[in-house]
Amino acid sequence: MAKCPICNSRKGKRKCAVVDDKFVCSLCCGTSRDEEKCDGCVYYQAPRRKYNAVPYFSVLEMRDSFDLDDESRVLEGGLSAFNAEQEDTLTDLDAIGIYELLIDKYHFKDAHISSDNPLWQQGFEYIDIAIETDIKDLNEERITKLIATVRTSARKHTAITGCEYMTFIRQYVGQRIGTGARLLNNTFLS
Repeated sequence: MAKCPICNSRKGKRKCAVVDDKFVCSLCCGTSRDEEKCDGCVYYQAPRRKYNAVPYFSVLEMRDSFDLDDESRVLEGGLSAFNAEQEDTLTDLDAIGIYELLIDKYHFKDAHISSDNPLWQQGFEYIDIAIETDIKDLNEERITKLIATVRTSARKHTAITGCEYMTFIRQYVGQRIGTGARLLNNTFLS
């Protein structure tokens, strides 16, 4: 086999349309991919978003700030209220999926958010309305960090049943019922 025409050091094993159907090595194939040019190639994979790399607030920052705590309750209270409307059927995986759609909007700046999962789409829209209503004056960086923080919390809480996070926010955050208002164990909080 001939050497890869891109790096000129490894054997080319993958036929590549980008370099005139010559054989390139797997490393160069992976690092020189282009969605437009590589669409349809068996080796092409769309880049995956790195949600774990999105900046978030630390546990200490959350613990030491009443404002951050209140702002995060808009998200978690909204999710808890949406879950109540869905008759408590959401799992922690659903929560994470909904939060990732919000990150797509606020961090990755996607102009149009859509999901193959209709429940996640509805949850995204539900919480996004709460954001636009309750914390619209925050900058997008802070909103992104809040969303990434609650997503991290959901990932850390989930374990055996897959509903530990949803149970946690139902018990300790409550349902958002309006701007600055939550319902926790049948008690109105403001």
